[in-house]
Amino acid sequence: MNNAELQFWGNLETMMGYLRSVRRPGEEPDRYDDRYDFEDTVTFAECLGEAGETLLAELMKMKEASEIEPKPEAVAQELVAV
Repeated sequence: MNNAELQFWGNLETMMGYLRSVRRPGEEPDRYDDRYDFEDTVTFAECLGEAGETLLAELMKMKEASEIEPKPEAVAQELVAV
């Protein structure tokens, strides 16, 4: 974390706690789901500038992970192995 992030968040655990409260990209709210929307959180991180660099990087990792689709062959092999 850089100095601006430390001033804004205080510590890494606080920022990671905030990150855990964000819905995954494309995930719909479930009933009274009060977690933060992914797109709104990206905008928030961009507005923070230097204080949101690590948060934005983690959000992009989250987005990339959600866009990876499992290959049907790999899933079939896992099912056969079980």
